[in-house]
Amino acid sequence: MNIGAKAVHILGVAVTGDFSQTNDCPNPPAGLGFNETCTIQVLFEPKDVNAAGGTLTIKDDVPGVGPLTVMLSGAGTLGTPQITISPSALRFDPQALGSTAAPQMVTVSNPGKKALQVASIAVAGDFTVMPSSTCDTLNQTLARGANCTIVVTFTPLELGERKGEVSINDDAEGSPRKISLSGVGK
Repeated sequence: MNIGAKAVHILGVAVTGDFSQTNDCPNPPAGLGFNETCTIQVLFEPKDVNAAGGTLTIKDDVPGVGPLTVMLSGAGTLGTPQITISPSALRFDPQALGSTAAPQMVTVSNPGKKALQVASIAVAGDFTVMPSSTCDTLNQTLARGANCTIVVTFTPLELGERKGEVSINDDAEGSPRKISLSGVGK
């Protein structure tokens, strides 16, 4: 806020460190008149989980004052666990009763910065999660940036359309995850 009778010109606004800024201050030759204000918004954009510091510097044309500085600080966090599943459904070709279809695979990924805790993986219907699945051998943790696979087979026990699902319980928002399974017994 300009509390003086003379217009103040904002000559520059800058930040250092893991910070950025936007402002609505007028560009010279425009200035702030008596009782006028402008707003500077500072955003913290951490690059890691350590504490970070920086400085906001405001240069103006007020004689004898020099640039105004504000010390900035923040600390990054890992955020919340994240999970992606691809594909979200498996469809098996028609299969003779009692015989097992070729396995299909689902990839479970952790695109977040925090480890994902997988509590359980369960399957329902005429489907089986195979021991070759790497998600079952994680010791229940999927590291950040990592992925694993769930290998599923289909062995129809009755004729016609058969449905099931794989259910994944984890600590990411929206758990449990459901992977739709379908096939036809012939």
